[in-house]
Amino acid sequence: KQWYQRRVRGKRINLSKICDMWVSRLSALFGQLSVRTTLLNSARAVHHIPREHVWRGGPAWNVPPPVPGPIKPCPIKMDPSMATTRDRTRIIHGPQHKLRTNGGRDPETGRKVFMCRGGGADRQMREVMAHRVTPEARAGQIIKYRVLQIQQCDVRNADLALIAGPTVEYIIQPEGLEVGDIVETGWDQLGSLTPGCSYPLRLLPIGIKIHAVEQYPSSGSRFCMAAGSSCEVLQHTTARDKTLVKYPSGVSQWLESDCVATIGRIKQTTRALEIRGSWKVSRAMGIKPRRNRQRKKNWRKRKMRHRMDQKWAKRLDRYFSDRPWAGQEHFVPETYERFRYFFGDRKPQYYMRRIRQRDPEVIAQINKRKMEPREEKKYQCSYETLTDQRTEVFWQKRQRWRLWKERNREKK
Repeated sequence: KQWYQRRVRGKRINLSKICDMWVSRLSALFGQLSVRTTLLNSARAVHHIPREHVWRGGPAWNVPPPVPGPIKPCPIKMDPSMATTRDRTRIIHGPQHKLRTNGGRDPETGRKVFMCRGGGADRQMREVMAHRVTPEARAGQIIKYRVLQIQQCDVRNADLALIAGPTVEYIIQPEGLEVGDIVETGWDQLGSLTPGCSYPLRLLPIGIKIHAVEQYPSSGSRFCMAAGSSCEVLQHTTARDKTLVKYPSGVSQWLESDCVATIGRIKQTTRALEIRGSWKVSRAMGIKPRRNRQRKKNWRKRKMRHRMDQKWAKRLDRYFSDRPWAGQEHFVPETYERFRYFFGDRKPQYYMRRIRQRDPEVIAQINKRKMEPREEKKYQCSYETLTDQRTEVFWQKRQRWRLWKERNREKK
């Protein structure tokens, strides 16, 4: 076939005829065009359409500007009652910058350091005021700020309060801090104890809840910055040079009393408690999926162990469906011995976890039964040694030991 002979819907066509058809359509649309046709190698027709009317010079400076349309009156200026809250609201931004991520790689070597990181949507990092005590406050003044807005942060799970005073800054919003409130910062004297005020630890009373605690003096707030968390002041030394602070984890640490902290418990937010419902949310947050676990080093061993667990789950299902004393193995020693006869020395909770997804009705039947309270372990020996009983497990172990001894004798 030649290039100008194609098949369309099983029919053989000629491109020169199609070009003639479109030229006739264009001439009917734009008027009569003087078309010059040239035949090349008597194969195809090249149609030259004149374009002398197209301006090929430089920019035209004498073109008049476009005429503006009629000015539409603003409905809010004509009738102020039509103004909504959105018209009156203006979001004021404090210090912020675009968050730059390195995808879990070391910025110098480029090697992967943290797994499951990379990608994600663009986020703005709002810079929280880490050093609340300014040089003016250290001179003896009490610096006051007013809360302008409460804003969400793209990176942290706690909300931020935009405060304005000598500067416009962000602080973490504690419980009880709303728009219009005044927060204070002092160094030598204690002002109000409302949430959001910052003072050194030596000025704070014992038992007060605090957050955004410094680790060392003038190092910037570091501890307790997440939503819903708070620290507690437990004790001061006599000289007021050290303060015992209890962290959210329950660990207590002596800090220098010149470390600055903010009063109040950080307000809990819904996004700090919500569960990521899909992989798309994780990818938008910059969390990548883990690599396939089956391709790791010990996948064969894990596969065999999974098969063994399946076998034990089947045996457990049969065990629970046939025995009237099911579910009481943890509490009644006799039945626990029977359980050990069936399953060995592994804990029954292990198999109950395995069967929970397999047959939840069996677990529901177990939970309906009245369980006796578990007794405390008073003796370090086994139940068989304590009661001087010889159970099937005992005789099995004794028989294994005899066989092992006979084999060793034969080898010798």
